[in-house]
Amino acid sequence: MEAIAEIMARIITPPEHLREKITEQLKSRNFKSREEASAENFNEADGDIPGHDCETCKNKGKIAYLLDGYFTTKECPCMPLRRFRENMDGSGLKDLLKLYTFDNYRAEHDWQKTIRYRALKYVSDFEKENEALKWLCAFGAAGSGKTHLCTAICGKILENSRKVSYMMWREESTKLKAAVNDSDKYAELIKPFKRTEVLYIDDFLKTKKNAEISAGDINLAFELINHRYNMPNTRTIISSEKSFGEILNIDEALGSRISQRCGEYYRLQISQGEGKNWRLKT
Repeated sequence: MEAIAEIMARIITPPEHLREKITEQLKSRNFKSREEASAENFNEADGDIPGHDCETCKNKGKIAYLLDGYFTTKECPCMPLRRFRENMDGSGLKDLLKLYTFDNYRAEHDWQKTIRYRALKYVSDFEKENEALKWLCAFGAAGSGKTHLCTAICGKILENSRKVSYMMWREESTKLKAAVNDSDKYAELIKPFKRTEVLYIDDFLKTKKNAEISAGDINLAFELINHRYNMPNTRTIISSEKSFGEILNIDEALGSRISQRCGEYYRLQISQGEGKNWRLKT
């Protein structure tokens, strides 16, 4: 029995020189831990996230690695680009963003250089906590580049993975006023504009064929602006052919809320005058 026990002990616990040899053999075979194998298998697997073909994560959006010997994942560098493209598609600005950028804005005159500078300053201030209440509004002359600059601002915001919604006032206000007697439908239509992180309202208070602004227009404008005014974490960008003074005359409560959120610096007023409409120059 003692002889058998001695033989078993040698089998179960090999001599020291054999143990060293076995360890070297395991190292030479590049032995992988279970965690290493899991990370490798994860990185080799294909994903199915659409919108961009990434060789790094193979369209999974994540990359596996070891942290203190344990399997974990981190976001792939492709994800900001994916979010930008998704947000751009959902913003309603996709076609305009191709046309209107800061680079192709024609700043030939001092007034153009001033509003372009302030628009760029708004972009740089966007993430600052002390600017959290700021909106930007461009009022005044038709064809003066208000939509161009406001769209360019939205493009930069989208590049930073923020969500932007576009509201063409004349079209969307017509739909909303038509649904005002159907409370459920009306609430469904206006909800995205009230709650979106960044809302760009183009041609604010513009009516068909320059008709008089109705009580329905004013009520809708106040409801939307007042809701966003009371949500300090949201941003609103507005372009309008109305001057700021005209908006105050239409409804002082509406104008004062816009003014408070913009501050004087980001309330861009483009006066009417000869040569302001660049569309007439083309």
